Amino acid sequence: MPERIVGEVRKSARESIRLVLREKRGDVGLDLRIAAANGRGEMCETAKGLRVPIAKIGALITALQDAQRLATPIEGRSLVRSVAVDDVGTATSGASFFG
Repeated sequence: MPERIVGEVRKSARESIRLVLREKRGDVGLDLRIAAANGRGEMCETAKGLRVPIAKIGALITALQDAQRLATPIEGRSLVRSVAVDDVGTATSGASFFG
C-alpha cells in the first residue's frame, strides 16, 4: 500500500500534526507525526509521533471525542474522566466530578 496523507492539523506557524496511512512490516497503521518547517519552509515529518493500528482507530476517535466534550467545564466544575482501551480496541470509560 502506498503512503497516503489523510489529514494535517496546524499546530503552530512552524508545526503541524500529520496523519498518514502507511504500511510497516506488513501491517497498515495510522501514523500521527509532527511535521515541522525546514529551512525552505517545506513541512517535513519528524520522528516525534505515534502509530495507531487500524483496529484501534475507532477507540482513538472515541477517546478524542470524549476529550473534546470534556474540555468544556460543566457548571463551574471540572470533570475528570479516564478512558482505557482494552486489548481488542474497545474504549471503556469512567467519570467522576470534582467541585
